[in-house]
This record gives sequence, C-alpha cells and structure tokens, in this order.
Amino acid sequence: MTGTYDYHLVLASLLVGFMTTLTAFALSARIYRSRPKVAELWLLGGSAAIGSGIWVSQFFSMLAYRLPTPVGYTFDYTFLSWLTAVAVSWLALKIAIQPALSSRLLIGGGLLIGIGLSGMNYIGMYAMHMSPAITYNLPLVALSVSLASAAAITILLILFWLRTQHFWQAFASKILTAIVTGLTITGTHYTAMMAARFAPGAVSEAVNATHPGLMMLAISLGAVIVLFAMRLDRPAPTSSLTLEDANTELGRMAMMDTLTHLPNRRLFQQHLEVAIG
Repeated sequence: MTGTYDYHLVLASLLVGFMTTLTAFALSARIYRSRPKVAELWLLGGSAAIGSGIWVSQFFSMLAYRLPTPVGYTFDYTFLSWLTAVAVSWLALKIAIQPALSSRLLIGGGLLIGIGLSGMNYIGMYAMHMSPAITYNLPLVALSVSLASAAAITILLILFWLRTQHFWQAFASKILTAIVTGLTITGTHYTAMMAARFAPGAVSEAVNATHPGLMMLAISLGAVIVLFAMRLDRPAPTSSLTLEDANTELGRMAMMDTLTHLPNRRLFQQHLEVAIG
C-alpha cells in the first residue's frame, strides 16, 4: 500500500525545522553566557522548546503522508516520541556548552543524537499501530540513521562555534546554516517514511485512540514554543564607552580628590615635574 504527500504539510515541516535550528542557535548562546544555576534552567527550557520543534516537524512529516486508509496515533507512543526529541535536544545543548569539544565527544554525542532522532521517527510511526505491522527497508533505515547522525555532528559543531555570539550576530550565516541543517533534519524524517512498507489492506488500530483536535493543539503548542524561544536572545544594550574612554576616565579620577573632585596632590606633583623638567 502506497500513499501520497500533502505538500502544504511538507512545507510546514520544513519551515518548523528551519525555525527550530535558529532557536537552537539562540538558546545555546544564552545558556553558555548564563550563570550555572540559571544555565540549568535555560537548558531544561531550551531542551523542551527545541525538542518540541523537532517533534512538530516530524509529526507534520507523518501527517503529510496520506494513506488510502484512515490512521490515528496512540498517546503513549506519541508522547514517547516527543520525550525522545526533548532528550536528544538536552544532550545536544549539554555538549555544545562544554568548555572543549573533543573528537570523541563530538562523534560519540553525534551518533547518540542521530540514533535518538531516528528512534523518534520510528516510535512516532509505531504509534499508528498498523495491522499488519509496518515493515522497513533496512538500507533506507541505515541511511536515515546516517543522515540523522551527520546532521547531529554538524549541528554540534555549529552550536559550539556560535555559542559565544548573540542571535543577531552573523545573522546571514546563521540563516544559511539553519536552512541547510533544517533541510537535513527534515530529510531524516522523510527518509524514515520512505523506509516504511505498509501491507496492502493494512488498517490503523489507533484510528479512535486520539482526538484530532488534541493532536493539532499539541502541534500548535510546539510551534508557539519555538516562536517564543526565538525571541529570547535579543542582544543586550551595549555601552558606547570604549576601552580608550574608560582608561582616560580612570586616569582623570586618579588625579582628583574623591570627596571634593578637585585636583589632588598627585596631579600637583605631575605638573611640578613637568615644570622642572
């Protein structure tokens, strides 16, 4: 049994993937600059925001694939797929804010995140509870895991590089990078869908398991979280006082009495030495 794609939802999944990548850039910088206790709170909130964005992108991908038979999704496995996305997002942010990024940490973390992203896809599809069960093309499964791991390693490198910058710094490069990584992440979703094989006449035993309105509410909530998170890294107002100005001001203060703000003995001695010399 084969399905067709709703390209409006395909575009929606690509847009959410792009937005989620930008959110990751902003939040990694915010977490890195925060104090330890505050950083932990940002880490948890950021993981939920980014994980929700990834999950929404993946869920749009599944909704975009229309089968000839009605399908539904059970809450338990749908929630597990969302929790997996949040967990891999936490791991990605945790690695990105480390003092140093070794090759072992980069590759090992990237593989774990890639496996987690792929697992999120396949758990989400299992929530359909198809009968007969979905079978998979193993080479395409391997390709989806490889793409997810490559995307994870690339994103870790970018997060590590951009963590010291505000969101609006190097904005053009971040937009370009977000487009590429967003396409890659979304591509892992569709590769996983391509790997799925639905038996002729298969039916979903989860058709009545979830209310469509609740699913759309969850999707909308995830999108709102991502949009909100993108506003969290506004650049702080910077002082117009340069380093040279600050040094000049310190030198001036050293020559003045702190109480009366009149010239002190040090300034008198300086002028005296100049006059004698």
